[in-house]
Amino acid sequence: MLLLQTLISLVQMINSLFVTSATGEVLIERHWRGVTPRNICDLCWDELNPQDKRSGTLSPLLHTSKHYLVSVFREDIYVIAVLAKEVPPLLVIELLQRVVDIFVEYFGAASEGLIKDNFASVYQLLEEMLDNGNPLTTEPNALKAMIAPPSVMGRLQAVATGKSNVSDVLPDGTISSMPWRKSGVKYAQNEIYLDIIEEVDAVVDRKGQVVSSEVSGAIVANSRLSGIPDLCLSFLDPEVIKDCSFPPCV
Repeated sequence: MLLLQTLISLVQMINSLFVTSATGEVLIERHWRGVTPRNICDLCWDELNPQDKRSGTLSPLLHTSKHYLVSVFREDIYVIAVLAKEVPPLLVIELLQRVVDIFVEYFGAASEGLIKDNFASVYQLLEEMLDNGNPLTTEPNALKAMIAPPSVMGRLQAVATGKSNVSDVLPDGTISSMPWRKSGVKYAQNEIYLDIIEEVDAVVDRKGQVVSSEVSGAIVANSRLSGIPDLCLSFLDPEVIKDCSFPPCV
């Protein structure tokens, strides 16, 4: 029943999306269910003191009598989603975080200047990432197969030929059960590199006794394997691992 309610709420998810600078200037806006006036963003700035606008201290969830506003602050920009009905907020926040991740993947950062310089690419990415306000394609590999990342050569080619950087062919990854993996990947040498990064945080009193300690870490993989092979990674003592998270390929 809960899953059914979540799916029903997804059918009516985001009405409008605004990308603004830290000073409140609307850089780009996209509407799916009617045009939401820009002054809806004023609610966010009314909640902030002038000295707080660049610190990202805005509450991620605000509401009016008619709308819910969910926002994230990263890379000195705000991404604000406007909803007409209540939707699980963590779901929307994760989507907005992914939007910023894609901007960083394409442009190297998500600053105000880069958003303005790549306005057309940003708008195309939003078109592919959301369908009628619902998440559609959010994996970088699938998006890059449909929309080529901006480059000097690409801009010159677009000016000379008038051809868009959007592919006319739907990539295989968009209809695959594993959209994070490119189709037909081949390497001359099948190899994978694993790096184990560990960090120890501890509190020690003046006598040298450990008051508390915590070990955190990550396993970073650089895979150069052809096709879609199955790998088995085993831990000698998995019971000591807590609060772990894995990418979708695991």
